[in-house]
Amino acid sequence: MLKFKDTFVCRCYIPLTFIYRVSISLYISLQHEFPETTLIVLAFSLFFIMYNIINLPFMSAIQNYRSNIIHITQLVILLSANYYRSMKLNTPI
Repeated sequence: MLKFKDTFVCRCYIPLTFIYRVSISLYISLQHEFPETTLIVLAFSLFFIMYNIINLPFMSAIQNYRSNIIHITQLVILLSANYYRSMKLNTPI
């Protein structure tokens, strides 16, 4: 029994999740000096959350809720970490 719905978009969930997480981590690690990094990370995260909420890739409703809660929690963690990083960049020592 497959966990995913029988559509191409839903079956691409795992590769898209991998690409999303790698792109976020590479962008944060390479562009940490620029204050615009927070906006780009927010855009990546919102794009992926919208993909996840619109498609609901799993057959089980519990799995869909779980994955959405995990990704929204990850968005909150990224935003709070980037907020403090951007405050450190904007505050003189």
